Amino acid sequence: MLKKSSTVLLMLLFTTSLVFAQSATQQVFDKAPKPVFENLTLDKNFSGTNPVLPHSVTAVLIGKMWNGYATQASFTNQIFTDPFSGLIAIIKRSDRTGPGSGRIYYQASDDGGANWTPQIGPMNLAPWNLGRHPDIALSNPTKDVTPGNQAAVAGWAELKVSWFWYQFASDQTIGAGGPYNQKIDSTYYPGDEMFVNSQGHVFGVVPNIDYYINEGDTVNNDLFVSTDRGVTWTKKPIARTQDFEVDTWNGTKSFINKNGVGYIVMEGKKPGQDFYTFGYKKTTNDGATWDAAFTWVNPYTLPALSGKVHALNYEVDAIVDGAGNLHFAGTFVDTVNTGAASNTGVYHIWGSGTTWNGELVAKLNTTSRSLPGGLSTLNEIEFATNWNGTIGVLKYCDIPTATDTLYDVFMAGLWGTPKTVTNITNTPAVHEKYSQMSAWGYMNSSTEFRADAMYTIFATSTAGVPDAYDLGEAQLWYLSGNTFLVTSVDDNPGLVNRFELEQNYPNPFNPSTTIRYTIAEKGLVTLKVFDILGREVTTLVNEVKNAGTHTVNFSAKDLTTGMYIYTLTSGNFTSTKKMMLVK
Repeated sequence: MLKKSSTVLLMLLFTTSLVFAQSATQQVFDKAPKPVFENLTLDKNFSGTNPVLPHSVTAVLIGKMWNGYATQASFTNQIFTDPFSGLIAIIKRSDRTGPGSGRIYYQASDDGGANWTPQIGPMNLAPWNLGRHPDIALSNPTKDVTPGNQAAVAGWAELKVSWFWYQFASDQTIGAGGPYNQKIDSTYYPGDEMFVNSQGHVFGVVPNIDYYINEGDTVNNDLFVSTDRGVTWTKKPIARTQDFEVDTWNGTKSFINKNGVGYIVMEGKKPGQDFYTFGYKKTTNDGATWDAAFTWVNPYTLPALSGKVHALNYEVDAIVDGAGNLHFAGTFVDTVNTGAASNTGVYHIWGSGTTWNGELVAKLNTTSRSLPGGLSTLNEIEFATNWNGTIGVLKYCDIPTATDTLYDVFMAGLWGTPKTVTNITNTPAVHEKYSQMSAWGYMNSSTEFRADAMYTIFATSTAGVPDAYDLGEAQLWYLSGNTFLVTSVDDNPGLVNRFELEQNYPNPFNPSTTIRYTIAEKGLVTLKVFDILGREVTTLVNEVKNAGTHTVNFSAKDLTTGMYIYTLTSGNFTSTKKMMLVK
């Protein structure tokens, strides 16, 4: 979220869960051409072969929406991919086929973005019709591989004279078109990216308009959680004014990996500092609890950035790899040098919390573009990864050369794929902006990763100029065939410089649990389980392992309830932890 206005509206705090039925035609996933789009006149299209990626990348029209404002910033996630089934969903304000610009709909594709359902909804709780900046997530607790069996969970703010109510809605089966489970709460600004944990629970950090006092602290951000695919919601404070210098922060990005390790990351000023960095709260139990205080990282001390860049722009992203490392990326600005000597660019920072690393992904030709209607767009930086966290891709926008004026979409492999920056679109006549990429991607095969991204084209002006009118029907385009070859299946991307035995998850467990460990160098590893009397129960690992993070499953279906001990040995390193089996 952008820094909030000082204008505060006093409103009645109204919190309730409401369910309503809405008649709608059942939507189906059909590979046939989309009849809803037959009569649309398309302003633009392109098709071209990318010289680096293994497939052609083309643009597919998803649909139209009321104007270009729904994707005005990448603090929301307008596109979300289920990593198990490959289902893609996008959320938007409606097209102009009915009254009101703030009706919220979603569309979905079960064939890699080649075809899209008609718009499904509206999801708004009647009579509200003022939705803005919607988020979407797909909840799939059972990890169902059949597209369409997931729940579409959405959240958005209603805009009246100022920001008003906040709504959550869920469609329990994709394409059902209701009845929608609803919750309405006040008073909030548009929320930051929704995210899910390994159990399919849905989370959303939402900033308050009217701060409130909780246990003596002034709360400015709440964390909403649904453990039942968006049917019911709870909330608790996640950020307070005392966490930031003069209450300055620019936005929140969050992610939990398959092992339940996650971070809530806020770009802001650490108390006592007058420059923007990033701080995080961490969870190691799938979001059940989070750190009490923010941990702050100063990337300007890293060799890749030190003395080269001096400021951090708005619109950043964060993600977690399979080893539990936090990855952060943003546009860092060189305020001293200009032109060819400038170090302004997209930088990638990653680490485990004790050791941090940084690298320049690409220098930038511009950090923003002006748009019709007095709007602007920044570099729109976002990550994508697979369920195992073994591949990482970064997306951003830039003009190809310093003399160009229109954005292209660029992507760079960061781990698990060659580190090559590629102009994905490379379209001199098309201005790809307000782009969004799903944090989760999909593995088409054991070696091919699909990154799902989209962008916005504004309407044609009354003078007939394409892409020149911000209040007309904007078009949403999906980048089809955008794939990366997986070159490594190492669980631990980046630098490994530690030995560590982690707490098993879940714990207590029944009947199986997962144990993760990290070794700093290749060598013989043994991992054994003992009962409370010290008798060996089983040997889980007894072999040479490469440096990195590894996981092993322990099944105790034939054991009795009680405390067990597991011990890791690698070279001179030995570590022991306890775990509880409860049947």
